[in-house]
Amino acid sequence: MLNLEQCLFPGTPVNTLLRLRLLTDEHREFAHEFIPAISARFTDLDEAGGLTGRLHSLSWDWPDFSASIAEHFELEESYLFPKILRYEYC
Repeated sequence: MLNLEQCLFPGTPVNTLLRLRLLTDEHREFAHEFIPAISARFTDLDEAGGLTGRLHSLSWDWPDFSASIAEHFELEESYLFPKILRYEYC
């Protein structure tokens, strides 16, 4: 994940930095709290025999979805956020 301090330019507007910090914090919360919580819930339901119908299908798709979200966060933070900082600087 992005380390904002490594991407800063002199005079970066504080509001830009705060917006990006909020987004990266939300990414981390989603990646490290929400996704594992949902994964654990699917595991619990599966062990209890509670995964049926669409919920069962969703549980099968969850690992791919989780990986896709993590990839999206990484791309956004490694490509888009530094571009935002650069354009704000210019």
